[in-house]
Amino acid sequence: MLGHLDQLREFGVMDTSPSRQSVVLPAFTVPKKSGGLRLVCDGRKLNALMQKPPAMFLPDVRDVIARFLQASYVVEADAVSYFYQFPLGAAIRKYFGANLAARRGAYTRCTLEVMCMGWNWAPCIAQRSSLVLLPEEDGVCWVDNFFAVGASKQEATGRFAALLERCEVARVELNTADETFGVPMQRFEALGLEFDLAADPPRFRSSPSWVLKLLEADDLRAVLSGGTTPRTFFKVFGSFVWFCFTTGRPLCYMRSALSFVRRLASQVGSGERGWDSPLDVPFSTVEDVRRALASLRTNEWCARSPDLQSVIGWSDASDAEWAVLLETTPRRVIQDVFLPPREHIFIKELLAALQAVWLAADEMPGKKFRLMVDNQAVVFALRKGHSKNYLANEILCLLFDLVAAGSLQLEPVWVSTEIQKADPFTRGWFHGSSLVEKSLLGAVLMSRRMCSLVGTMYGTGMSR
Repeated sequence: MLGHLDQLREFGVMDTSPSRQSVVLPAFTVPKKSGGLRLVCDGRKLNALMQKPPAMFLPDVRDVIARFLQASYVVEADAVSYFYQFPLGAAIRKYFGANLAARRGAYTRCTLEVMCMGWNWAPCIAQRSSLVLLPEEDGVCWVDNFFAVGASKQEATGRFAALLERCEVARVELNTADETFGVPMQRFEALGLEFDLAADPPRFRSSPSWVLKLLEADDLRAVLSGGTTPRTFFKVFGSFVWFCFTTGRPLCYMRSALSFVRRLASQVGSGERGWDSPLDVPFSTVEDVRRALASLRTNEWCARSPDLQSVIGWSDASDAEWAVLLETTPRRVIQDVFLPPREHIFIKELLAALQAVWLAADEMPGKKFRLMVDNQAVVFALRKGHSKNYLANEILCLLFDLVAAGSLQLEPVWVSTEIQKADPFTRGWFHGSSLVEKSLLGAVLMSRRMCSLVGTMYGTGMSR
């Protein structure tokens, strides 16, 4: 640590001269992938004194993937120790004292002169500054990673040249020693993913080196054996979450593992269970991890979605009824009632969305299905592919099964209740066929799993 302190002092990161400090933060180092050390401060004491930082405008990783797949060439650059390139003003420097551990329990008191990891404003400042250096129309910024994109080599290199000019004006140092610096690429790795823009259609998958590292890790074997620690389990499960999220595999299929993670996080957060205490992983959770592991081993390429004809649908639910409207010729409207109406409106809205997807997959397969919903929680669950509610994850599994069976591209869209076209059909009781007839029809048309969930648990029929 003391040797690293000398380096930090040399590069103007730390000042060890005596000074009065209002806040002193514990500091420690963590190893980098490159083999060096990264200084991290425990900024909780400082963060408690400051207001919450604004949005950092970090792009959604799915938007980043889509942007790369729409380009033909990408030119990449990384900033050198990016946080250290933002000096702290003299007025706030007194709040950035740090204690660095020395020998035999002693410590060295220092004052930070630049931004540090652990301060909750640092990522926001870094990302917003990156967006100035490389605007969204020229490429993608991911904190200290810059990707200039273009439909041709000339366009990509031109945008990269503009980035270099802005960095020179702002005195931001980039890693010019990287072998890919300034090189227009069609095959590259970014954010733990490998991209191949020369393929037809362009495609991506998880980085093979990242996959190999995870598969050979002792932590994974410990989780699969059923005996591990909360720290190790969160580390392994987080890797699978990232894999599923980036490659478009809905997490709802790991519903047992998700429920276990929520319970475990609550226990660790409350202090009921320690981070490194022994942990027995339930069999159902281990099976969820094994199924995800099978997909990870194959690590299949994911291609850019083709441009399909769009079909618009509307789904809505009230306390007692649900309705679906499809913008087809002629327009299709179906309605039904919830019996008994005891579940939360989120579940009811999700069931209505399920009915809409089922109808679209059955009647209009191979289309882009834009589903209009006036419940934001449902839209978020459909976009994320999972929910905090175990029952909602069961419904989502059925929904995504139907999406796959119908070769649909599902695009959930939130709309206000005022323009929700299905809303008027949930305002009065639907007097169609009898409930017995509806349940029988649902049993014929829907899968046994669907009928068990919707018919047995809710007494809800699906009528055509």
